Amino acid sequence: MSARKPLENRFSWSKSRDQLFQECPLAYYFQYYGSWGGWEKTADERTRQLYVLKNLETRHIWSGDKVHKAIAKALEALRLGMPPPTADGMVQRTLETMRAEFKDSRSGRHPQDPKRTLGLFEHAYDLQLEDDKWKSNAEHVEACIRTFLESDTFAGIGKVPPADWLEIEQLNTIDVDGTKVYVQLDFAHRAGDGAVIYDWKTGRSDQSNKTMIQFACYALYATQAWSVPAGKVRTIEFNVAKNEVIEHVVTEEMIREVRHYIMESAGEMEGFLDDVENNTAAEDSFPLADEADVCRYCNFRKACPRFA
Repeated sequence: MSARKPLENRFSWSKSRDQLFQECPLAYYFQYYGSWGGWEKTADERTRQLYVLKNLETRHIWSGDKVHKAIAKALEALRLGMPPPTADGMVQRTLETMRAEFKDSRSGRHPQDPKRTLGLFEHAYDLQLEDDKWKSNAEHVEACIRTFLESDTFAGIGKVPPADWLEIEQLNTIDVDGTKVYVQLDFAHRAGDGAVIYDWKTGRSDQSNKTMIQFACYALYATQAWSVPAGKVRTIEFNVAKNEVIEHVVTEEMIREVRHYIMESAGEMEGFLDDVENNTAAEDSFPLADEADVCRYCNFRKACPRFA
């Protein structure tokens, strides 16, 4: 049997990668470079530590992920022609999974098996939260799932022929002037010669530049992956926490601007590398965030010089 070819750390761009880089270059280094290879048995102590910390989730990220997974399961059932799941059944299954994961995280197993077990930020940093905070987290998940399954949006999607469905929570890439760009759409379907892209939100909605970059990236992806004209792409945000639907208008000019933004952002990231061709970097090349406020829920506090 031939030896397994080692994974290569290749440069790429995504909205989440860009956001972390803008917030704190050092945390960006920890996430994408310092932790690389931390899953290997031969990893050194520092690399392993960063890999464990990288895989932590705050309770807010965890609950949002559970809502997204529940919605994806409901949509998959529709695509397969199965009866839509009941809200009671979906909520029960989701909360049972969360209870098991919570116990697993609290047990402290995560550092031994960070890829297959949940590690909650609050447990890793020994934050003593009142029980009602955890209860509120579960209630938030339940409310979001019920809102989605009882929504006009879900009912409307159920009327779209499965043959017109495009993607459900698939991680895909496009090439933007030689840079691999990762995009993951919550859901998308064809609509005549156009496409409709949905994004589920489980927290606050905003009309910031960050949000518009996200939806412009989605529209750019649609023009490349499905050859849909820019003017035929609809991008819809459904905030299931607030039961609010917002349609974001993305123009051809915005798509041109986001291409430019991606290339500028990627160039700035590459400017911190020791070797662009081989995508290698050194920790001391990446500065800390200027504002300590961004550190509040940073996974890498245990490894950060600011908290040493």
